[in-house]
Amino acid sequence: MSEVRIVDNVEAGKWNELLENCNEATIFQTKEMLDALQCSNPNHKIRYIIAEEDGKIVCGMPIIDKKRRWFHEYVTPDWGSPVVSSEGMNKLDEILKCFASLNGIRILAMDYFDKCQTLLNLGFSVRQCECQILELERPFENMFKTKISKSRRKNAAAAIRRGVTLEEVTAMQQVREYYEMAQYTYGLHGGKLPYSLAFYESIFNNMLNKNLAKWHLARKGDKAIAGTLHFTYKGMVFDMLNTSYREYQELRANDLLVYNMIKWACENGYKYYSFGSSGDAKSLMHFKQIWGGQSFTFPIYEKSNLTYRIGKKLLQIGKIAK
Repeated sequence: MSEVRIVDNVEAGKWNELLENCNEATIFQTKEMLDALQCSNPNHKIRYIIAEEDGKIVCGMPIIDKKRRWFHEYVTPDWGSPVVSSEGMNKLDEILKCFASLNGIRILAMDYFDKCQTLLNLGFSVRQCECQILELERPFENMFKTKISKSRRKNAAAAIRRGVTLEEVTAMQQVREYYEMAQYTYGLHGGKLPYSLAFYESIFNNMLNKNLAKWHLARKGDKAIAGTLHFTYKGMVFDMLNTSYREYQELRANDLLVYNMIKWACENGYKYYSFGSSGDAKSLMHFKQIWGGQSFTFPIYEKSNLTYRIGKKLLQIGKIAK
């Protein structure tokens, strides 16, 4: 018999073995990524709901405990679902019931692989989230026949003619350059970068050397003008964040960066390129569609208490007042 329980940590070997035995897993459920998320905010704690049999984890659900003074908010990492091996299917409902029983002002699960329908019977509401995914083909040139606009290839070539060069991130100084651009990019749209420098440092130290990430900067002379961070796992390349300085936009460095990565993914046997979610940013969604991204929707389950709902409403009123 296996017991479903919540633990503060799991052995990396056991957890990664579970992911290897589950086709429906993403980079955001790996121990390396979860450790990076833990580094990003010292007030957040990564925890795991697991079921074990004979010392082997057969079903698991990583969660982020976002402690806010006296309150707790529990959310799953982005782009994931519970991780279930063939031996653990009978434990999935118990895992979800344990998740639903958490005492938080808000409990939220992103269900990339549609495994959390049980939550509808446990007081959760559901909404749909949209992202764009490009199905890759070999050879790379085939992509321009049916999917990617030929204008993207022209823009990439134009970037090279205008003196833009690409380099892989191999030093911490490059990480800091990327981080500064990421802060700038979020600031352009009135937002705040949700990840700290420690998050990116953890990726540099623990993921690049395991072939779980590809990181590039574009330069004009000595100046870093754009950058991309991609994660690579189980046949999918995930575009985490494109950054750039607006004053260099006409150099088309972002086009060259994305072109370069999609080409690499095709040539190295990857099946999908995920652009992630665009939210309400129509210009960003248009950019992804030009690259051949097709809409993919998945459910997000949420349950919140009155304290959270009132606080959210007050924040909305405050923004309108400004």
